[in-house]
Amino acid sequence: MRETLAEARRFLSLPLPTSFGSRSPRARKTPAGTPVAARRLWAAAKPVGDTLVAAYLAARGTRGVPQVAFRPDWNRDKKAAPFKRNERLIDAMPTGLIVFSGTGIQDNLVDKARAFGIPVWDFRIKEAG
Repeated sequence: MRETLAEARRFLSLPLPTSFGSRSPRARKTPAGTPVAARRLWAAAKPVGDTLVAAYLAARGTRGVPQVAFRPDWNRDKKAAPFKRNERLIDAMPTGLIVFSGTGIQDNLVDKARAFGIPVWDFRIKEAG
């Protein structure tokens, strides 16, 4: 798995992780509970399509890998929707979790995954400071 993650980092031009310790708090790019934040979350749940991830999988000869989208249910869960979505994802007991930079919602998901013993590969970019 380590070799696969290193290959993915090279393909995506991601920096090597500096540390996997605690993260310092950071300002949000988009205020929570806004239409812009909702659109960002919706876009994050879209199928892989023509993304770098799709290109990477195709280059490795990996096709037909199922993608399961866990979308927040804003009508039912209101402002808690992304966190409830994280709970549904963890309830599915994935084999592992790969996390990229984002908001505190990813932090919540990582905490829940680790609490259930789900392996986490953390690709979040640490901010200087």
